[in-house]
Amino acid sequence: MLFSGFECIISHARKKEDLWNGIASGAATGGVLAARAGLKAAGKNALMGGVLLAAIEGLGVLAQRLVAPMMEETSQSAGQPVDKLEPPSDPLRPYRAPIRRAMSKAFTQVPLGMPLGFEGADTGGLTERQTPDEFDFATGRYSSELQSTASEEAANRKEDAEIAVKDKKKGWW
Repeated sequence: MLFSGFECIISHARKKEDLWNGIASGAATGGVLAARAGLKAAGKNALMGGVLLAAIEGLGVLAQRLVAPMMEETSQSAGQPVDKLEPPSDPLRPYRAPIRRAMSKAFTQVPLGMPLGFEGADTGGLTERQTPDEFDFATGRYSSELQSTASEEAANRKEDAEIAVKDKKKGWW
């Protein structure tokens, strides 16, 4: 339990999931478990915990690199397709930034006292000239709003790029 706790804390702090989290967690666990014996003993046990976990992680990587090609050869010789575990594609990726921009504009322009997302209870937030079929998901706008200037388009492209960078940093892509 102590090891798992350290691993979660370290992976959250580093914002990475790799072998070093386990190695550092092993070192931290070894040091904490020997802390009552003194600083010298805690240091030795932390070193041993790190070395032990490095050996375990190294053997895991070695086994994976040795076994995976053999499994692929066996599958190919049996006529089965080999799955290379490609990351899934996001079918909505072209629409995410424009939808986020439209949603942020919709929720920041709500008058005080009105429920979020509604301009009027009877229209459901749509004006008379805006119907759901006029909404263009590629641009995130209603067709009546598509006559924008070149400067607005440049600002929107810049905003889309900033959103994509933020999403990538958060790990959404």
